[in-house]
Amino acid sequence: MYTCLLVLCVTDMQTLQKQLGARLTNKNAVSKAGKLLMKSKTGEDRAVLKKKLVDLDREWDKACSVSVDRQDKLENAYQELAEFRYIRLLCSVRYCSQLLYNIIQLYSHQFGF
Repeated sequence: MYTCLLVLCVTDMQTLQKQLGARLTNKNAVSKAGKLLMKSKTGEDRAVLKKKLVDLDREWDKACSVSVDRQDKLENAYQELAEFRYIRLLCSVRYCSQLLYNIIQLYSHQFGF
């Protein structure tokens, strides 16, 4: 159950990262157009435009950073889940081995093996 949920989260994150990558061209085009427009503006208009471009870059960097951070956390969670399942499997094998050993001991004493 947790594996399926985690795989869905990883898939959603990969989709989000692809969408961010696809929008990078648009973001760069807006930044370039804004810089060209700033050359023709003066005073307050130029300052407002510059602030908006700085805000755009900051928010873009923040979105990319959050995306990478979440991807790392999901990958770590997936690795921990895999390790947990492996340990659980080893414990189950050990339990079954011990149970089988006890059964063999019981029957060997009853039937004189």
